[in-house]
Amino acid sequence: MNELIVKVLPNIIDKLINKLLSSDHKKNDIDIDSIENRIKNHLIEVANWSSRIEIHGISKALSTTQATVPLSIQHEPRKFKRPNISSETISESEILDIDGNLIILGDPGAGKTTTIKRIAYGLLTGNGESFVSENLYQYPIVIRLRRLKDGENLLTNIANIMGVGFETVEILREVNETREVEISEKEIKEMGRSALNNNEKEIRNKSEEQLLEIGRKVLLRKNNIFMHEYIIPKDEKIGRLHDITMKVLKRKINYKKKVVFIEHRAGKRLLIDVLADIINDSYALILLDGLDEVNLPHKADIEDDIEALGLKLANSKILVTLRSGNYNRNINGFDVVQLCDLDLSQTKKIISCWSTENEDFLKRLDGKPYRDLADRPLFLTQLLVIYSKYRYLPEQAKDIYKMMIDLVLREWDSRKGIHRHSGYAGFSPEKKMEFLSKLAYYITYKIKRKVFTHNNLVECYNAIHEGFNLPADEANEVAEEIEAHTGLIISFYGGSYEFSHLSLQEYLCASYLVTSPITPVMGRYMEGNSTPLAVAVSLSLEPSNWLAALILNERIFHSINEHNLIPFFSRLKQEKPYFIKSELLGFAILKLIGIFSRESERKITPYLEWLYSLPPVKESVNQVIEKYYILLPIKFNSEAIDLQIYGKSWNKPYDVTLNAPEHLFIRGRFAVDFKNLIPKI
Repeated sequence: MNELIVKVLPNIIDKLINKLLSSDHKKNDIDIDSIENRIKNHLIEVANWSSRIEIHGISKALSTTQATVPLSIQHEPRKFKRPNISSETISESEILDIDGNLIILGDPGAGKTTTIKRIAYGLLTGNGESFVSENLYQYPIVIRLRRLKDGENLLTNIANIMGVGFETVEILREVNETREVEISEKEIKEMGRSALNNNEKEIRNKSEEQLLEIGRKVLLRKNNIFMHEYIIPKDEKIGRLHDITMKVLKRKINYKKKVVFIEHRAGKRLLIDVLADIINDSYALILLDGLDEVNLPHKADIEDDIEALGLKLANSKILVTLRSGNYNRNINGFDVVQLCDLDLSQTKKIISCWSTENEDFLKRLDGKPYRDLADRPLFLTQLLVIYSKYRYLPEQAKDIYKMMIDLVLREWDSRKGIHRHSGYAGFSPEKKMEFLSKLAYYITYKIKRKVFTHNNLVECYNAIHEGFNLPADEANEVAEEIEAHTGLIISFYGGSYEFSHLSLQEYLCASYLVTSPITPVMGRYMEGNSTPLAVAVSLSLEPSNWLAALILNERIFHSINEHNLIPFFSRLKQEKPYFIKSELLGFAILKLIGIFSRESERKITPYLEWLYSLPPVKESVNQVIEKYYILLPIKFNSEAIDLQIYGKSWNKPYDVTLNAPEHLFIRGRFAVDFKNLIPKI
C-alpha cells in the first residue's frame, strides 16, 4: 500500500471515532470497535483500488495521479442543454463544493471510474484544495455497484462496510391490487339482450354482431370497463399480409393481496436511519461507481435505496456515476452533471504523462483521419499505448477504427467483467456492428445529416430493422441500447442524435459500402460525400480493383468531377490503402490522367501525382501501356505534349498526357519526351 496512505489513515480513523463517540451512537448500542475495524479495512481497499489505474493493453497498472488528469465537468448535461447555448463547467476539485448529491454522466471510456478514483484518492491523501478543509468530507466509502450480487441490498452492503450490525425482518401486509380480465362474448351478448329487455322478437331481429355492439356500449358506460386494443403483426408465411387491429373489452377488478415486505433494522431503529446518522456525523463521502453496470431487474431497487439514503443526508453527499445512455430516471435529491470531452490542454497533459515525446505524438496524430478520437480518454490512452510500444501510430487508419469499435462493443465490458444483457434476441456485438454500419450508411447517404432527429431515426430503423430480426416500432429502445452500451451514438436536447465521432461514422458507413455491390448509385455518393467511399477503398480486400471499379464505371464516373475527387483522394491519401499491381487499376489511372491533367493549374494535380508515385500504381499503368499500346517516336520540345489515346475498354478518345521513362512531372503535368502511343490492333 502507498506509504502516504499508511501515514494518513490513522488520522482519518481517529477523527471518525472521535466524532462517533461524541454523538449518541454509543447510547444506541452501536459497536464502535467494529466500526473502526471495518472502516479501516475498507479504506485500505479503497486506497489500493484508487491509487492504480489499469489500462487495456498494458500488463502493469499505472499510478492514478501520474497517468491521469482532472477532467472538466459540465453543469448541464447535453441531454438538457439547448443547442448553441454554453454551459458552465467546473473542475474535478470543485465538484465537492456543489451542494447536494450528484449523478455524474459520461460516455463509455469518458473517465467516470477514473474520476471516482481520483476523488477517493485525493480525499485519503489530502491532494487538492477541496480535500483538506476540516469542514468538508473526511473519508470516502466506495461501492463498485457491479460487484453487488443479484438481490443484494445497497444499504446492507454499506452496513457491512461500516461494521453496523442489523437484522432482516419480514413483515406481512395487505395491499390493494388491480387486475384486468377480458369480458367474454357470452357476457357481452347477455348484456345486449338485457338492454333489449329480453324481448325475444327484438332479439331475433338482431344479428350476432348487432347484439355484441349493443352489449359493448352498455358495458363501456361502467367505470371499471374499458376497450383494449392490440395488434397482430403481419405474417406472410401464413398469408397475413397486413397488421390486424383487435379490440376486446376488459374489466378492472380490485382485490386485496398479502405481500411480504423486507425491513432491515439496527436495534430498534431502521437500518437506513442509523446509517444516515453515522454518515452525517462522520462527514463521509459516498461514491457509487457504475449504476449502469447493475443488472436491470436489480437496478430499480438500487435506485430506490440511493434515493432514500440521499434524502436523509445533510453533512454528507453521494456521487453516482452512470453512462449517459442509461440515464432514464430522475432520482429525487440528485442533480445531474456530465463529464466533458478532453480539450487540447488536457490532451497534452495526458500525453506528457505517458511520453517525453509528446510533440512528436501530436504531430503524428494531427495527420491522421482518426485524430478526433483523442477527445475521449479511453481512445486517447489506447493510441498512447500503441505509440509507447512502437514509437509510431499505425500506417493504416482502418486498424485504429476496428480496434476502437471492438473496444466499445466488446472488450471494454469484458475486461471489466461485465456482461450487458441485450434487450433484443441476437443483438450480439457482431450484430451491433452490422446494424451500426447500415445505420451509419442510411444517415450519411439517405438522411444526409450529421445530427439526426427522432423522426430520422425512426425512418432509418423502419428501413433496416427487419434485416436484423428486431422488433418493429422500437427505434427509441434500440438507439438507447446502442448509446448505453457503446457510446457510439449520443443523444442531445430535444431528442436529437449523432455519432460520437465523425471518423467512426465514416468507418461504419464504409464498412457497409464495401460489402455492397458497386452500382451507379455510388455516383450520387461521390457527389454528396465522397469520404466514406475513400475509406471503403481502404477497407476492401482488393483496394486496387475497388478503386478501379469506381473510376471505370461510366455511370458512376459521370458524377465525378474535380470538386468531389479532391476530398476523395485527400482522404484516400490519409487512409493509405495497400494497392497491388492491377490492369484495371492501370486503365483507371490512365483515364484520370487523361481527363484531369490537361492544365497545370488544376488543383487535383498534386493528388494525381501522389497516386501515380505509388509503385503498384505506376507498375499498373506501365503494364497496361506495354500490353495494350504501341509506342511510336515523336518529336519532343520543352513543353509537355497532349496525346490522344484509344483504349480497348473505352468507346471514345480521352486526352491523356503520360509519364516519361524517368517518371517525372513537367510543369505539373504527366510528360512525354519522345514516344507516342496508339492502341494495338
